[in-house]
Amino acid sequence: MILNWKTIATGFIVTLILYIAGASLGHISILKGIIYILAPIIGGFVAVYMNNTNYVGSIINGGIASGIAGFTATFIISWLIGPNLAFEGYLEIIIVIIVINAIMALLIGALLGLIGGILGLLAKRHVFENENLT
Repeated sequence: MILNWKTIATGFIVTLILYIAGASLGHISILKGIIYILAPIIGGFVAVYMNNTNYVGSIINGGIASGIAGFTATFIISWLIGPNLAFEGYLEIIIVIIVINAIMALLIGALLGLIGGILGLLAKRHVFENENLT
């Protein structure tokens, strides 16, 4: 398995930008939820579609990119909306909730990134098969 850090970084950046764009929507909860679900899938797709290594390695690259982006986005979004969450006397509880949320974002982001990686692999295989036929 070969980790391609260029594709992991690209998938990471794509996923992170989509997460932050979703967070900036304000109180539009349905659209925000859709973006939060699609962000790691799109990031994993981009990471795998760019990758030229073997199939298993490219799917894992998508999962790593999306998982780390979900983990990082949790802290960035919490920092952006942090002043609204800083209730007097509840700071320790809020920090624990943010850390638990970051761990869950890492796991769910990696899983959705793997799904996006599989979709990217199928799309890449389809494109290259069509190029070979013509």
